[in-house]
Amino acid sequence: MPDTFSPSQNPSGIIIIRKRKVETWVEITEKSLVKKMRSVNGKPEDGFETDGAANKELDRRFYHNKVAEQLDKYEDELESLRTEKETLQGEIRDLHNNYSKLQVRLDTFETFMMTKRGRE
Repeated sequence: MPDTFSPSQNPSGIIIIRKRKVETWVEITEKSLVKKMRSVNGKPEDGFETDGAANKELDRRFYHNKVAEQLDKYEDELESLRTEKETLQGEIRDLHNNYSKLQVRLDTFETFMMTKRGRE
């Protein structure tokens, strides 16, 4: 599944952006796109008014990108912490197994020493 669907793939005119498990819908109207794309020297063509909708849309997309970047950063950090946790859990299991083996050896040695003292 692609990260972004173009308006031709989505007849409603809404661009759907999917970033991992987070979904954000950004509606870009034809009017705001035309105003931004066809403005010449700050004067809009085709009779559209300049109400700042295109700039607001650009600000919204910029904010969305910044949030997505921050989310990626936190997800990477979370994945790193999960990997570290798994590594530490493996080390703890190894230490516990080594402790159990040493405990068995100690018990065997103590039994041997008691048996040896009992014979003397």
